[in-house]
Amino acid sequence: MKKDKEVVLDDTNLGSAQCEYCAHYIGNRKCKAYPNGIPIEIWQLWVDHKKPYNGDGGITYKPESKEHTEVMCPLTDEMLGSGICAMIVGISEGLISESYLADSFKEKENWREICEHCENRKYADDEA
Repeated sequence: MKKDKEVVLDDTNLGSAQCEYCAHYIGNRKCKAYPNGIPIEIWQLWVDHKKPYNGDGGITYKPESKEHTEVMCPLTDEMLGSGICAMIVGISEGLISESYLADSFKEKENWREICEHCENRKYADDEA
């Protein structure tokens, strides 16, 4: 990713990398699990929706296609969608406000450096 200028985002214009690459996503911040609107906790990636969450009726994140593969994230030691990886890279580079990153991704003191040297970063660059 290239840093051309700082981008200031809020919950109305920041698309959720997890939601927008989900097979259940309908659009306009709605999905099959939340037809009346995706909760901010999921939309802002404060909650990983690969696990059941209140009100989802058992419908959780499912990659929309093989193009949006999952990669191992060394920050959480869990599999993440490549779109989420791209968002984390953007945050680590200062393109997106750090306030959008869940604390679980910042538990390791040198999380930015880990992200910078991650071998899966190439997937994030493909998403950008």
